[in-house]
Amino acid sequence: MMKKNIKHIAAMALLIVFAALALGSGATAQPLQTDRGILHVVVPPPDRPYDVLSLVFATLVKKTDAHGQIIEITSNEGILQMLLREAHRLGAHDIVNVRVSTHTERTGRGSLRQTREVTTGSAMAIRYRN
Repeated sequence: MMKKNIKHIAAMALLIVFAALALGSGATAQPLQTDRGILHVVVPPPDRPYDVLSLVFATLVKKTDAHGQIIEITSNEGILQMLLREAHRLGAHDIVNVRVSTHTERTGRGSLRQTREVTTGSAMAIRYRN
């Protein structure tokens, strides 16, 4: 009877150890890629007629290390400012229907981990008639 109890206790201890290892490894696992997007439906003033000039696009890339320190960034401007600047180059006064999408990718492990975040944006460039 005592041998059965010892075997039962040993089996339960092993089960607890494996369960703890499984939970511990799951807690540190991070997704390799994530995506998120936002649509801003911006309506121009109803009393101001406008012409649509073109679609404008902008991309912002930011790389960070395991400690969150920025390694490389393509621009210090935000994506909306980049879209407005691109629209201004076309002679536009404003942008509407802004879409922003961010794709995050993680590579490496531990102190070698790097995160690359690519934010892309698009908008419709408009020019007011008056």
